[in-house]
Amino acid sequence: MIGGDALFLSRRVQLAILAARYGVPAIYNTPEFPAAGDLMSYGYNLTDAYRHAGVYTAKVLKGARPADLPVQQETKAELVINLKTARDNARWGGAQRSSVTGSWLGRSRGCSRL
Repeated sequence: MIGGDALFLSRRVQLAILAARYGVPAIYNTPEFPAAGDLMSYGYNLTDAYRHAGVYTAKVLKGARPADLPVQQETKAELVINLKTARDNARWGGAQRSSVTGSWLGRSRGCSRL
């Protein structure tokens, strides 16, 4: 499991290449990693989080007192699987063989959000 640090996000393609080379299953917390070639991510959608932050900021700029606004937290998490990487890992006989094959692999191309 790789954390959500900006360093890792900036090196996501390099991490995908290294994980594939050494057959290491990797899971991340943002969907940008599977889009770069890594296996999967599970976590909150950053675009939605930034959108909520913008709405919250707009309320403050329109005169709402921050102390009167409720604390907001994301409630929807996404599981994103890179199907190409999952297929490749199944061919290698990687650890993902039992957990990512089957109906998920036949559903679509690219990254699948479940």
